[in-house]
Amino acid sequence: MATGQRVDSLSALGSYVLTGSVTDGAGSRDASFNGRIYVTIFDKARDVSVYIKQRGSNANYETRNNIVFKGRANVVNGQFSIPFVAPKDLNYAFGSGQIQYYAENGTTDVAGVDTAVQIGGSSRFPVSDDQPPVVRAFIGDSLFRDGGLTGSNTVLYGILEDETGINVSGNAIGHDLVAVLDDREAEPYVLNDYYENAPNTFKRGIVRFPVSGLSNGMHTLKIKAWDMANNSGEGTIRFRVTDGSVTEIQELMNYPNPFKDQTRFRFEHNHPDETLTGEVQIYNTAGSLVRTLRQTFTPTGSHSSEMVWDGTSDVGGLLPSGVYVYRITISTAKKSEALGYQKLVIAR
Repeated sequence: MATGQRVDSLSALGSYVLTGSVTDGAGSRDASFNGRIYVTIFDKARDVSVYIKQRGSNANYETRNNIVFKGRANVVNGQFSIPFVAPKDLNYAFGSGQIQYYAENGTTDVAGVDTAVQIGGSSRFPVSDDQPPVVRAFIGDSLFRDGGLTGSNTVLYGILEDETGINVSGNAIGHDLVAVLDDREAEPYVLNDYYENAPNTFKRGIVRFPVSGLSNGMHTLKIKAWDMANNSGEGTIRFRVTDGSVTEIQELMNYPNPFKDQTRFRFEHNHPDETLTGEVQIYNTAGSLVRTLRQTFTPTGSHSSEMVWDGTSDVGGLLPSGVYVYRITISTAKKSEALGYQKLVIAR
């Protein structure tokens, strides 16, 4: 913890470093293991009662679904170290927690469980934090821009940062990591299970959450997060949905523009995760077609894979400086097409 002392229990707002090693069959550290480890620390088990219709009675069982911390780190020469802060929202009654480990290096998978850790109470050296988390909301990925275009089935995406980490414990009502669509506060998407810390840090992470069946038109998405000290922060993004029956593009551009040696074409569309064919036709001011570029790609978001042009004609010669007009056509496997036009400048 913050004092550098070894402890066998975790308490609210305590700062800790979890260290360990990957071992071989004899229990010795495997110094040849270099890979990644994924750690989840669960709070104490809870008794849950579920009504079984076929039996006409309740069944009682024990479950662990409240997370104290979930993170990942690199394993170097069989050793790893993961710092974290325990949430203020953990269950303060003392009891046995559980740490689950999974590590892999591309060829070997290893796993382990530790049930000796005790969880409860408040730290004698609590972390002090009165700053809200920084939350940035996107659609698909971080290249999405406010007001951009997407399809009716897409992915909510967020980047979150905080000095104490993001609270996804699920222990306190109203402190979940959530997304709210179009100000429907009574119908939030709970994102706790979809949050993932960045490697080797608890201060930054991402959340991805798939949504489907969005109606056509403009929408607003708000992501709200709480940090380990129960400060809250929000991030908002606006986006426009057009379903896949019609193909649309917007924000067509090339950069740099003007350019000397190379430029890249980029656009937004409403067919994420579908295979698209893009064709760029470039014309000089006399209206003659001087270059055609074609590319097939499967975008993971609502922006295109970049199409690169080196300023040459179809016969391979460098085109002279001047203004050119380009037309882009994208088509889907269902033969739905969209067109866009823009200008570019070559300055040699």
